[in-house]
Amino acid sequence: MVQVYTALSPLLERIKALFKKENFKEKLIIRNSIFEIDKDYIVITDSATALKILSERVDLKVMALSDMPSFSEGQALLQQGIKGYANTYIHTNTLNRLLCLLKVVISGSTLVLCKN
Repeated sequence: MVQVYTALSPLLERIKALFKKENFKEKLIIRNSIFEIDKDYIVITDSATALKILSERVDLKVMALSDMPSFSEGQALLQQGIKGYANTYIHTNTLNRLLCLLKVVISGSTLVLCKN
């Protein structure tokens, strides 16, 4: 299961469209409040909301999406405790792989990615 919490309706619609594709492995749950978010599952949100979520619930596993991702924004978010950062226009297959990798990292395993 993957949760989404955002006030940005275009982002919410893009995420819903991604999860409707038949090759998507996860179930999507839309949360309307920070306090509805289950700490045992990843929550996808926009980059602006990500820090607000962590300021109120440090126990959450947050993945931030940005329309215009940058190294500096991603680095700042990761330093604040975000578990993942990607473009809001991420492809379904890439999002599937990213969520799988995040679960490995969050579980406490060590993950090393190498570029061929």
